[in-house]
Amino acid sequence: MNLAPVSKVSAAKASAAAAVLLAGLGISAALAWHQQRSLTEQRQAQFEHLATGAADQLKANVLSYERGLRGLRGAIAALGPQRLDRAAFLAYSATRDLDREFPGARGIGYIQRAARDQEAAFTADIRRRGWTDFEIRHLAPHEGEHWVIVDVAPGARNAGASGLDIASEPRRRAAAALAMRSGTAAITAPVTLVQAATAPAQGFLMLLPVRLAGTPADGEVWGWTYAPIVAPELIAATGLASTSPPRT
Repeated sequence: MNLAPVSKVSAAKASAAAAVLLAGLGISAALAWHQQRSLTEQRQAQFEHLATGAADQLKANVLSYERGLRGLRGAIAALGPQRLDRAAFLAYSATRDLDREFPGARGIGYIQRAARDQEAAFTADIRRRGWTDFEIRHLAPHEGEHWVIVDVAPGARNAGASGLDIASEPRRRAAAALAMRSGTAAITAPVTLVQAATAPAQGFLMLLPVRLAGTPADGEVWGWTYAPIVAPELIAATGLASTSPPRT
């Protein structure tokens, strides 16, 4: 089983995605420091150079995230989504150097759509595939489909994420719907990740839609591959922590 192609990763897309992350992290406020009249020309130039380098690194990270998510999508394509069991997912994730390929992200996982009236059957199917204690959880009551995180690796860094219905929270749902409509990757506005509750409103999800073979570009989406991102960890990985406004 193959997946319908989506548009290639581009620098423009990475820039747009990086802009979302920068805005969410409040980096724009830091970059505004260089406009202070009290800065010397030398210090201003130095800060601009450091800030530009950090932003470029963030764009590079975004590109690496999408490449990695495409790799997982390819694995789903090779197995066929209904044959993707827990053993296969863990075996695949073990072949990836997640810290190198996803610098600043918590890892990679996948999300599957489940009809509202098929929740029991969906849960039974996921348990049959190896997630024996799987349960769907909601952040808030909602109408419509469930968009459920089946698994995310490494598990130690993402405890509590499996089973979460991302459609039960507006920001997650909006980004997933955008990715589904556009056929390209999308990033949420800042959210509180369940696996990083001590960093409120400092998390993001990057989502890449998965379509089955033979469907048109705007056809049915089976699910998403995704990467959870925590702002302080992203800052550390990109060097933004050392990009401070110069002292006056």
